[in-house]
Amino acid sequence: MDLQEAVTQDPHNILEPTESVERSLTGSYLWVFREFRRWSIEENLPVYLVGGAIRDALLGYPVTDLDFSVEGDAVDLANTLASKMGANVISHSRFHTATLILNDVKVDLASARTERYPHPGDLPVVGMGPMSEDLQRRDFTINALALPLWQDDPSILDLCNGLHDLRIGNIRVLHNCSFIDDPTRLFRAVRYEQRFGFTMDSRTEELFNSAVQSHCVDLLSGDRVRHEFERIFSEIKEYLVLSRLSDTGLLKSVMECLEFSRPANTDSRMDSIGAPDKRSFGPLVSVSCGLSGNERASFIKRLNMPRDWASVVNDVGLLESCSNSLLRSDISNSEIYILLENIGDEAVLGYLEIAASEALRSALLRYMGQIKSTHTILNGSDLLAMGLEVGPDIGYILRSLLLKRLDGEIVSKHDEYAWIQSWMSQGKPHEL
Repeated sequence: MDLQEAVTQDPHNILEPTESVERSLTGSYLWVFREFRRWSIEENLPVYLVGGAIRDALLGYPVTDLDFSVEGDAVDLANTLASKMGANVISHSRFHTATLILNDVKVDLASARTERYPHPGDLPVVGMGPMSEDLQRRDFTINALALPLWQDDPSILDLCNGLHDLRIGNIRVLHNCSFIDDPTRLFRAVRYEQRFGFTMDSRTEELFNSAVQSHCVDLLSGDRVRHEFERIFSEIKEYLVLSRLSDTGLLKSVMECLEFSRPANTDSRMDSIGAPDKRSFGPLVSVSCGLSGNERASFIKRLNMPRDWASVVNDVGLLESCSNSLLRSDISNSEIYILLENIGDEAVLGYLEIAASEALRSALLRYMGQIKSTHTILNGSDLLAMGLEVGPDIGYILRSLLLKRLDGEIVSKHDEYAWIQSWMSQGKPHEL
């Protein structure tokens, strides 16, 4: 099919695709899009808006990611545009791409290109080529869309029937070796399914299952696998994506020991218990349960996890080891504190999202909502002023005061003074 035949006048129930894109953009992203379009028209440059921005605009989603392609040298064009727009440029000559950075906006500009994969799972070898070839080397038909910005009244270029698949809710690959060439597309297919409520067509699903069974994910580096999990964790329907990964066997293809713990509650994040909102690590917790110590270490190594991720995975193990104790109906606040004080908030909050036991949830909520924020009134300086010497007694007394305050045995500053004076008068040694 040539370019002229591929142009459609029916872009998924929206009459004007340029207006559709602009309606999906706000702020600096809208300004950048209009600047690219204006420059493309004035200079008659073959610049296209491509991929996800068109897909999301046609589906009515907000667009916060702009990708442009040019039939020519993208790095040179990026430098020219950057000087006119006052932007900074990061170029990637190997891939014939550049990133323009303007305040809080990042947009990518790539040369229309060809790709070949020397070996399955490798990064592609890239060469410049025509837009017709560029679109047909992409992952899914719904991403193989382009809007020619230099035209006065552009229509969407659709060589691969992506608009048809948008209408009927299809995820469809373009090539039989698509998943083998780039196994990250396996994760992407599942994300798109759950994000848009689409399904893979029968051929794509067959190719998907074959790729999973061939263990092609083993060819991906730890960083590339982790980046896919990062993208999953950023999805609104992240648990549905993880559930689908589990059902398809893709999760176990990452590591055989991984199981998905379906969340019982996803409304127990910090903002729901009166503490500052934090990024939820619930999705990471949900695939970190039930692992042995060696399996946790292997999981951390396989994904080359940063420190915060590794801490959560290890803390899940600590939480699981004390979960039976936390289930006791008569457990005191001080006992909860002792069990959880060395476990990070991220793991506790994440575990709250998947915990099915109300008794366990109650203990974790007590810890995050009340126990963790409890402090003594007196501090080390106050104890020194009372005549105590610098040493382990200071730490012992402050910890004892805190535990007694947690259990309601001490409620005021006067009580703290009285307990310390009694301890001093009895000449009790510190207990370590």
